[in-house]
Amino acid sequence: MILTCRKHIRSYGMPVMCVIMAFVLCANAGSTVATRAGISWEVSQFVRSSNARSGSPTDTTWLNGYWVQRISTVFRIDARAGDRLSGYIEYYGSILFTLPDEGSDRSNQVRQGIGTMRAACIEYVLSEDAFPDAGFRAGYFPFDYAPENRIIGEYLLKTGTYPGYVISEEDDWPVLGMHAFVRFPRILRHDIIVNIEMEQRPQGDLSFAYLARLGRGRVFELDAGVVLHRVLRSRQAASAQVNGFERWPIREPVYDSRGDRSAWDTTGWYQKAGTKVLGRAVFDPKKLMPFDRLGPEDLKLYAEACVLGVKDYDGYYDDITERVPGMVGVNLPAFGLLDVLSVEAEYYGSLWKNNPCGDGRPVPDESFEYQTTATGSIAGFRTIEHPSEGAGRKARTDNIKWSAYAMKTISDRLSVSARVASDHFRPGREAGAAPVERIHAPGEFYWSVRVETVF
Repeated sequence: MILTCRKHIRSYGMPVMCVIMAFVLCANAGSTVATRAGISWEVSQFVRSSNARSGSPTDTTWLNGYWVQRISTVFRIDARAGDRLSGYIEYYGSILFTLPDEGSDRSNQVRQGIGTMRAACIEYVLSEDAFPDAGFRAGYFPFDYAPENRIIGEYLLKTGTYPGYVISEEDDWPVLGMHAFVRFPRILRHDIIVNIEMEQRPQGDLSFAYLARLGRGRVFELDAGVVLHRVLRSRQAASAQVNGFERWPIREPVYDSRGDRSAWDTTGWYQKAGTKVLGRAVFDPKKLMPFDRLGPEDLKLYAEACVLGVKDYDGYYDDITERVPGMVGVNLPAFGLLDVLSVEAEYYGSLWKNNPCGDGRPVPDESFEYQTTATGSIAGFRTIEHPSEGAGRKARTDNIKWSAYAMKTISDRLSVSARVASDHFRPGREAGAAPVERIHAPGEFYWSVRVETVF
């Protein structure tokens, strides 16, 4: 079994262990303690996909009809000391029947197991009389600022810069750090987040985010945010620069008389760090004209867009419109038969693969097209050496994404959800699989069903 929590604790042990110690002290200080557990089963099937693995780059039909499954358990302990101090620890285990390694030349399904600490945080809420809806959290915890979004969107944290990438999944994105919040005036909520990068290399970089939410829970909600992404670099990032992973010049390489690259023109460098700017809006017409037969989520219309790096760089990033994912979603009337029935769509006009670079480099590293050796044999995907080479045809056909999602709570302890989507599906990512997007055109899609119970 792959114990990913060991990796996380080893890399960021001090803040997490401090939270656990504070949680234990809280639990021993005359507090109330509660536990809960849950089990879920999720099955998905690719209906159509043109994805190819680097180990077999010419096989673009291997995913058609492919099944993946996930059986998961969750155990959570909540503690509360008085009205203001609380905390919880959550552990997660899963058995996955998922995709093979990216470099494998075989398409056989593989079985993997993971066990990880999914959350460990404490929260302190200030006096409601002095500071309404104010407090802070610290530790490792999910952050959900867009409860209406089901699959697509939530770009504040589920994105990266240089090269830009977007992740779509049902679960909220985790934060390792701190979150302070306050409502002042009462119609405006402020969220400040300090986050340590732990999902993508280079790990350990520090990001700062600010989000303002106006009219939360009213007819119109308007959100605006800014993220200083990787603004403080880590030791791993410094090592990447020394070893060459991040030392990528903005201008073209210098070639000698034989046409071989002899040196880089180092008058400027691409940077992994960047500034993200986000805007979001929600409209709930039921606040204007209540409908007795509609559910609380019905008819909500929401939209979101984010600039993944406001700075242009010559070559790979000279057009800011190619770095702006945008989405729109609507909750269709379900009349109480379902908790929610939503349809979402997204446009992201990037000209490169929508994947984080595995070695942390700030430029696209791989094309959709395969390369051949001098003898004519196929040798994986082509490495991108210059912006003019592009990433291939699929980089232009994968700009549009969509999803349809439905959920029904059958009882207090049982719920069922289903989706059909052509989104940024990356099965197996939580088990350490390569974060490779598997859908590359609007006509490619999959379906998924999840059954979840808590006790």
